Amino acid sequence: MDKTRQPGIQISQVFLERVAFSHRADHLEYPATTMVSPELQIEMQTGISSDRRRGIVRVQLSTKDEERPLYSVSIEMTALVEQIEGEENFDVEPYLQSNGWALLFPFLRESLANITSRGRFGPIYLNPVNVLALVAEGSAARDS
Repeated sequence: MDKTRQPGIQISQVFLERVAFSHRADHLEYPATTMVSPELQIEMQTGISSDRRRGIVRVQLSTKDEERPLYSVSIEMTALVEQIEGEENFDVEPYLQSNGWALLFPFLRESLANITSRGRFGPIYLNPVNVLALVAEGSAARDS
């Protein structure tokens, strides 16, 4: 791997795999100006093809419904990536494990804001995230 060159990996597809959005049953008891900022949980999965040239990264974002948020949201975004023929520099699997979050976050952020903007209380914005901490958490979870 040459750290002075681009990774030699391209995004083949990004798609919204699954989405669910609803209001809590008693949402009409609150003024429309109520601020909604539920706690969100985020998980990432990666996979690699048998030839190790293509990979998949899937990020799942959801509200913690046991906390009874005014909005219940679940979004699953998926990206397919592949090495660019003749420009290979990074291996796909470690690239996705360390950069998969960053790759999908703009798409996830837009989807969350778009879907929730149609709700009674307006959009939820996905705050900036320390991707390095998420990667470290994922590494710790895989090692344990």
